[in-house]
Amino acid sequence: MGNNNDTDSLSEYDDTEVNVAGNESDDNDKLSETFDSLDEEQLYLIMVIMTRMTMNLWMIGQQMLSNQIVK
Repeated sequence: MGNNNDTDSLSEYDDTEVNVAGNESDDNDKLSETFDSLDEEQLYLIMVIMTRMTMNLWMIGQQMLSNQIVK
C-alpha cells in the first residue's frame, strides 16, 4: 500500500512538471517576439545595461567577500 501512495504522488508531480514546462515555452515565445521587434540600437543598449548590472553585482560580491576575509 505504501508503494501505491508513492506512485500516486510521483505521477501527480510529473503532471505538474509538464504544465510548468508548457508555461515556460509560452513565456519564451513572447520573449522572442519582444526581442525580434527591437532594433539593433535598442538591443545594444540592453546589452550595455545588463553588462553594467553584472559588473556591479560582481563588485558587490567581491566587496562582501573581502569584508568577510578581513573580519
